[in-house]
Amino acid sequence: MAEEIRQMNEDSAIAISTYLQGSFTDISRLRFAEWVEMLTYGNMMQGIGALSFFLFGFASVKLNTIARPSARVWRRCRHLYLPIGFLGSLWSAHLLLRADSLMDPNMMFSLFLLMLFSPFSTAGYLGLVAKWAERPVGQSKLFQHVVERHPSRLIFCRASSCRLFSAATALDFTASAAQRPVSQLASVPVCSP
Repeated sequence: MAEEIRQMNEDSAIAISTYLQGSFTDISRLRFAEWVEMLTYGNMMQGIGALSFFLFGFASVKLNTIARPSARVWRRCRHLYLPIGFLGSLWSAHLLLRADSLMDPNMMFSLFLLMLFSPFSTAGYLGLVAKWAERPVGQSKLFQHVVERHPSRLIFCRASSCRLFSAATALDFTASAAQRPVSQLASVPVCSP
């Protein structure tokens, strides 16, 4: 284990010196080598999950469940898979916080758990999106309350909670963009830092 850590430190030092002082060719060569390594490692770690969701999407299109937000599969995703994914992610986060280094067994096991439970979380989020899609277009109560009626809506543009404002805006856009003329879409206030 100590040998692997030493090798990782040497590789990091070489990469840092190449990025700081190397020529364009050296940096491009290193970037390409890192890219190939990440593709190989990423396909091993995430390729199966990505393929499974591709096949799930393909099947939902073929069976027309993607066009039916009230289908049983979406309810199962919300009620079964989302809690499993959430609890597994909490367990993973707990172990991750107890890890001392990248090579700590707690870190390795927490990353394994995160990879194991993330498809459950994703399926649960798909179920939540389907539940949200069941509502009539333009029924975003969060957007109406936070942006249109709440007197402190300008605070959301100045504070770190700008993400909430952006999320409410995105939800409303996806719900009712088809009903709005293009001229109205361009006049929506933008959150600035």
